[in-house]
Amino acid sequence: MLPTYLKNKPPPKCVLIQDSVKVKGNNFLKHIINNHKKFNGVVKQLYLEFEYNRSLNDDGLLKNVEKHDFIQECENQRTADDQIKEILSLINQESCIVIIDSMAHMIINFGKDKTYSLVHKLKQSNKVVQVVSILHMDMFNENDGIFKYFNHLSTLSMKLSPMFMSEWPRVNYTYKKVAGKIIEENEQFSFVNGELVTKAIEKLDPKTLVQTAPAVIPEALTTFKISLNESDKKLRDNFTLPYLPKDETVKQEGGGLIHYEFDDIDDWDEEDPDDDLDI
Repeated sequence: MLPTYLKNKPPPKCVLIQDSVKVKGNNFLKHIINNHKKFNGVVKQLYLEFEYNRSLNDDGLLKNVEKHDFIQECENQRTADDQIKEILSLINQESCIVIIDSMAHMIINFGKDKTYSLVHKLKQSNKVVQVVSILHMDMFNENDGIFKYFNHLSTLSMKLSPMFMSEWPRVNYTYKKVAGKIIEENEQFSFVNGELVTKAIEKLDPKTLVQTAPAVIPEALTTFKISLNESDKKLRDNFTLPYLPKDETVKQEGGGLIHYEFDDIDDWDEEDPDDDLDI
């Protein structure tokens, strides 16, 4: 279903790709750019660079893409407001597609609030056909609220996860339709000859998991001995715990009585201790 949503007409207005070092989102970015070249070839594509190691290094892919280097702008100590004005001036000329690589570095340079405001203005502009951005999840803490804010702003947000019990990694995406319906899906994905291919995640039967799970050997989990051999078992069986009832048939020697003998100089009080109570 995800390839269908990416090729919708009109396309999702604001696409957010959340990737990580383990699963990078550059293939999704290439796929979206190629889709626009096939179906929207006349639309100008603006590629805003904020990261040294940009996600796209294919010169052939970026041949007809208008690139703008904001890395140098930051090094020249231009203010965030001046750079934002420049970006907004680029979209006022003609219809375009804005690609932000990456939003994480834009947030570091501009700040969270100004980045959110800029992306919101791009999303609302009639000149912008689509806004596509990559957000590196490794660069922020979950408690910062950044993922929450920009997921709320996006029309199609995708969160990439490593493969789990499968040969394909996973993508958890949320698609907001124009009518207001929200679709949330979790699928496996792969790219075959540059084309995105997805398939549903099969639900595993718990019984199958138990049957296929490897046997656990307790001795292998500890650094000390926890099992008993035959000699240990015999000693255990012949040992009588002190709190268990004793066998009455066994003759007891000594009777277990306590005999107390007074000494000659024992301090023994023969008077009645309650004599003064007149009882």
